[in-house]
Amino acid sequence: MRASLQRRLCLPEDRPVLRTHNAFRFVVETEVRLKSPHLSLGPASSSGVVDGERSLVQGDYLYYHYGQDGFDDKGWGCSYRSLQTLCSWFVQQGFSSTDVPSHREIQTTLVKVGDKEGNFVGSTNWIGSFELSLILDQLYGVRKLVVDSWLFCCPLCSGTENFFSVFLFLVFFVFFCV
Repeated sequence: MRASLQRRLCLPEDRPVLRTHNAFRFVVETEVRLKSPHLSLGPASSSGVVDGERSLVQGDYLYYHYGQDGFDDKGWGCSYRSLQTLCSWFVQQGFSSTDVPSHREIQTTLVKVGDKEGNFVGSTNWIGSFELSLILDQLYGVRKLVVDSWLFCCPLCSGTENFFSVFLFLVFFVFFCV
C-alpha cells in the first residue's frame, strides 16, 4: 500500500518515505505537558554562572514531572520521568512510533531484558543511568556506551570541560572508527 501511495504522490520509491510514525496524530491529551521548556530560557549570561556554557537540545520534547498522569512517584520517580522526557524526544522527532513508556512498562522491560527480578514490577525502586540505557536500547534501538568513572581521573581530563572534550572524541572514535 505504501509503495502505491508513494507512486501516486510522485515520491521516490527506492526508500520508505511514508511511515506510520511520521503521521500526524489527532490525539487530545487530557493533561497538557510542557513542550520544549528550554526555549523559554534567557541568555546564558543571566544564569549568574561565571564563564558558564549552555548546551541545548535540538528538536521538541515533552517534559515529564512527578505526579503527572495522576501517578504519585514523588521521591522515587526522578529517573523514570527523565527517561520519559528522553523517549518523548524520539517520538516528537518522528524517529519512533513507540509510545513513551509508563513506569510499569519501564519496569516490565527491565525484567524482560534480565536486569531486574519479577518482583520489581509495581515497586517504587529507583533506576539509574544504566537502566535508562537498557530501555533506550530495547524500546528505541539506541545503542549504549557505558563510560566508567576512570575517565574522570584521566590526565587528559583535568577539569570538567576537558573531560567532555575527551569523552566526545572517544564516542566519535567508538561509533565511527571501530
